[in-house]
Amino acid sequence: MARSPRRRALVVFAAGYVVVMLVSLFAFEYGLQRAVVSSLFPAIGAAVGVYIANRFVLRNR
Repeated sequence: MARSPRRRALVVFAAGYVVVMLVSLFAFEYGLQRAVVSSLFPAIGAAVGVYIANRFVLRNR
């Protein structure tokens, strides 16, 4: 059974948020607060992109 586009987008959001936060925390040596805030927008963009692709392009409902 395939997952809904909304659930896939939430999974991508969570995974993208954690990955970007860890990269910004350790590779760029940001502080914790700056790493948390700077991770939001890339994760939101990835989630929106996955939702649009699954919902409208791939027609996976």
